[in-house]
Amino acid sequence: MTILESHVFLKEKRDKTIKGRTVARGNKQCNCVSKKDVSLPTVSTESVLLSCIIDVHEGGDVAVMDIPNAFIQTRVECKQDMVVMKLCRVSVDTLLEIAPETCKEHVTKDKKKNTKQLIVQCQNAICGVMMSSPLCCKKFMGSIMEHRFEVNPCDPCIANKTVDGKQMTILCHVDDCKLSHIDLKASDKMIEWLQDNHESIFEDGTGEMKMNQGKVHKFSGMTLDFMSPGEVVVTMLDHIKEPLSAFQKAAPKMQGAKTSAMP
Repeated sequence: MTILESHVFLKEKRDKTIKGRTVARGNKQCNCVSKKDVSLPTVSTESVLLSCIIDVHEGGDVAVMDIPNAFIQTRVECKQDMVVMKLCRVSVDTLLEIAPETCKEHVTKDKKKNTKQLIVQCQNAICGVMMSSPLCCKKFMGSIMEHRFEVNPCDPCIANKTVDGKQMTILCHVDDCKLSHIDLKASDKMIEWLQDNHESIFEDGTGEMKMNQGKVHKFSGMTLDFMSPGEVVVTMLDHIKEPLSAFQKAAPKMQGAKTSAMP
C-alpha cells in the first residue's frame, strides 16, 4: 500500500483573495494507475469557442459558475480508489485543536524527523490524487443527466437540454461550468438548481458557489468578452501578465548571476 504525502499551499488569486489548498502527492500513483483511467476531464478549447459562436449568434444569456469544494463533495465509493495519506506538522496540530477526541490517539511520530504525523484513509476525493478529477467529473455529469441533460457524443464534458423549445448548454471544466440559454429566466432557474445540488456551505459561511452573469467571463483560462454586439473577443492576457510580473520581481535578484555561453 502506498502512503501519499500531503502538502498545503497558499496562493493569492487574481482578485487578491488568499486560497488555501491541501493536496496529496499523487505522483507516487503513476506506476499503479493507468493514464487511460485518469485522463483529465476537461472540455476542449474547440468546444468552448464553438459554444461562444453559438451564444453570439443566438444572443443568449451566458453564465459561468465555480462549483465550490468539488473534490471534497465527491464521495469515493470504491474502496480500492480510497488513498491513504500522511498528514504532518501544522495539519496535525490543526486537527488536534479541532477534534482532539478523534485524532489524539492516532497521532504518531516520524522516527527519522521526530515530528507528529497522522495516517488517514480519504473517503472523499482529494486534490492531487490521480482518480479525483475523473470521479469529480463523473459525479457532476451524472447529476446533470438525472436532470434530463444529454451528454454530447463528441465531447463528454458538454451536456445539452431543450428548455422552452431552445437548447441549453453546459460545459464542464473540472469544477468550472459555462451555462448558456437564450432565455435569462431559464438560466436563472438552472443556476438555482445547481446551487441546491452542488453548493456546500461550511460552518464559517464559506463554500458559496461563485457565479458570474453578464458580458465578460473567465472560463478555462480564457477571458470571454461579449460586450460588442455580434462578436466575442477571446484573450488570455492574465496568463501572460502573471509570468511577466513574476519575472520583473525576480529580475533585481538575478543581476550578477552567471549566464550560459550558449545563446
